[in-house]
Amino acid sequence: QLSIDNVSVKEVIRNADFTFDRNSTATRVNKEGLIETVAIDTPRLDYPFIDGVVQSEPSLLLEPARTNLINYSQDFSNSDWIDFNVNLTSGQSSPDGNSNSYLIESTNSSFLLYTQSAVSASTEYTFSYFFKEGTKDAVKIAFYNDNTNSFITQDAAQTLVDFGNGWKRIITSVTTPSGCTSLYSYIDRSSEIGTFYAFGAQLEQGSYPTSYIPTSGSSVTRAAETAYGAG
Repeated sequence: QLSIDNVSVKEVIRNADFTFDRNSTATRVNKEGLIETVAIDTPRLDYPFIDGVVQSEPSLLLEPARTNLINYSQDFSNSDWIDFNVNLTSGQSSPDGNSNSYLIESTNSSFLLYTQSAVSASTEYTFSYFFKEGTKDAVKIAFYNDNTNSFITQDAAQTLVDFGNGWKRIITSVTTPSGCTSLYSYIDRSSEIGTFYAFGAQLEQGSYPTSYIPTSGSSVTRAAETAYGAG
């Protein structure tokens, strides 16, 4: 761990004879507890949350390449997201300190909100997004196999990571069945009427979630990082 801010990371790595590389932008959690974008080839000092409290000591974040397969990770009003019996209100406060999350209101017990992604069969994927309670304190994540017109699961097991200020990252994984090449990821499929807030949806190939990869019209890949040469 390095107890320094990101502005001095390059100097520290240079003095330690590190070689660092990442051929894309990436996000980290800064010392204020907000998600922010870091430039290409800039190391990330990530300040972790523990029980909803951002820690004072950061860690150098090194991740493999991952692709967010969801085309619109923040714009739930885009036609890529299919909604049924739902009202969407933009301009809500977000985990990145801006006003780009959505208030989602289910107006009927047959509420649906989902998006489609091309996937590979017999492969593990992890779906995540940032959730904040409104009048609803929980949601039901579901996955649907578009090739067979059937649900893979209608109530996937979830892990919650507390990001403070009421925000939690919901994380769940699914393995696509044989023959599945098109997957629907449901933000919520519960029958409970009410409201909640949502931000930063991500579907990535792998058994665990990585740092948030924003998208706004197509899938986006965060390049792999390397740091080596210190002996």
